[in-house]
Amino acid sequence: MLSKSITARHCLLGLLVLLFASGWGWRALADQARAAQGRLQEATRLEQQAAAIADALPKGKPGARPLRSLDRELADVILHIERARAANQIEISSLASSKAGVAREAQPLQGLADPLPQTDGAVRGMTLKLKGSYRQYAGLQRFLASFAPYPVALRRLKVTEEAMEADLFIIGGAG
Repeated sequence: MLSKSITARHCLLGLLVLLFASGWGWRALADQARAAQGRLQEATRLEQQAAAIADALPKGKPGARPLRSLDRELADVILHIERARAANQIEISSLASSKAGVAREAQPLQGLADPLPQTDGAVRGMTLKLKGSYRQYAGLQRFLASFAPYPVALRRLKVTEEAMEADLFIIGGAG
């Protein structure tokens, strides 16, 4: 009987050790689970914050701004021509639309602009013919380079001794 009691005591001792070890293991697992839950909440918060920042950023290439209506873009470009002209010593002798012809009366913008292909009429464009003279070639270069932030394409440029002619194609939205 002595052997049975030793075995039972060993079994009880082993059982107590296992219970203690498993309790300690469960506590360690619970602590790890709580820490993981905290890291998950922090990661979720950071992801939502990053998504909100990404939604607030402008779309498209860096420095690009959304395309506004053609009449607004045309007004901005004409105002820019006036400001840049004075700053770069450019004399403008003629500024007209390519479709204006010889009429000296006000014409509606819709008749002067054409829809761009493959845009379903959402984007329109028109050409401004610019004639003038310049005093310094560097001033002419600065004047032409100053159109970079605007939706303007230089379609034609003719430069002689002190005179210049340019066709500026301006694009804008239909509305």
